[in-house]
Amino acid sequence: MKITENQKKTFEKLASHINQNKIKAVSFSISDTLTEMPFLYNTDLFFLMEDEFSKISNGKKNFSALRVQAEKNAVKNDKFSEPNINAIYSEFSELAGISSENSEKLMNLESELIVKFTCPRKCGIELMREAERLNKKIVLTENTYLTEEIIEKILKKCGITGYRMIFLSDKTGLSKQNGDIYQHVLKRLKLNSGQLLHIGSNVQADLEAPINQGITALYLPACREQLFKNGKLCGYIYSKTGKKINTQKYFTLRCLMGMYALYTFDYPFSEIPEGDFCMCPENIGFAVLGGISLYKSFSPEKKLMTDVINAMRMDSEILSGECDFKKMYSECFGNTLEKLDSECCTLPFEMFFSHACDTERDFIRKNLSDSVYNEWCGNISEFDISENIRKNKTQKEKNSFLSKFIRRKRKK
Repeated sequence: MKITENQKKTFEKLASHINQNKIKAVSFSISDTLTEMPFLYNTDLFFLMEDEFSKISNGKKNFSALRVQAEKNAVKNDKFSEPNINAIYSEFSELAGISSENSEKLMNLESELIVKFTCPRKCGIELMREAERLNKKIVLTENTYLTEEIIEKILKKCGITGYRMIFLSDKTGLSKQNGDIYQHVLKRLKLNSGQLLHIGSNVQADLEAPINQGITALYLPACREQLFKNGKLCGYIYSKTGKKINTQKYFTLRCLMGMYALYTFDYPFSEIPEGDFCMCPENIGFAVLGGISLYKSFSPEKKLMTDVINAMRMDSEILSGECDFKKMYSECFGNTLEKLDSECCTLPFEMFFSHACDTERDFIRKNLSDSVYNEWCGNISEFDISENIRKNKTQKEKNSFLSKFIRRKRKK
């Protein structure tokens, strides 16, 4: 993972807030701040439980849909606190029509998978180490449906140490969302609101709520959130998949994009960078060549495609990105995805081949003859997010989707 100058400066600015004399303690959110998961959506984990659920339900019901609904029901039934995993699976047992014993097996499987697929977020942990270096008291504050036992397993796996206390909604019955858990933190640490700094990735729970309590708060955007806002890659993928992006067919693609988010946006940018791959050759290698490597039967439709791929593999920085992808993929998934559909993982290459901006094309210009490069440029066209998603979405859906992206002119 290559850290740009923009990302370095953004990190230094975040770290400078920890170094204020008035700050005596730093509270960190866990999910999306100190840890991440290699999925595009949080619910992607549920797709890995479908096979086990089908053995119990005879394959007649969809686990993911039922699991999402069970959590909604649990939230509705417990308006004053965050529902825990036991409450969710109590609802699930009723919705799915399965025994409490089978429901408990699925609950334990979900807990195991969460621990297995959670990985450390380097930026968040580096901020934590900075607080430790400055002798600040460190606490962890989290809204979660998971038990303290599961959280501790996650922290141990991710090498997160040095904190004094953990404040969990599941254990305290308090929430970050309405801010009452922050008052509990202040009371336990015997501090006033001006002496605490909170760092997290949720605008309402980690930024607005503590600020309303007089607490200084820093926003560390989740990797996936930055991915949605950067460039047009997500827009291109959605234009090709539509609502089906959420189905089993595109699960491997969502894992690819989830890993790309971790790789590219672990350290946040202070402003949206140019280009669809942040003007970084390693990112092209990770998403484009990495995606191609997942589809074992990939065969370029045109000789020009082969020429472009070969030119990318002649660039050491792009090749480094592909190596980084293979390493992360092995660490995150092993052989978990081998039998799943991966043809869709060539979409980042299709995006690059058909719509790459001139600056990102220039990374491999030296590896192509003038005639081949000119032929490629002749095939390049501007990709318009709004025009392409218009064909796939209603006006209401389109407005919601477009709000995730920043449309801008490519660098000429």
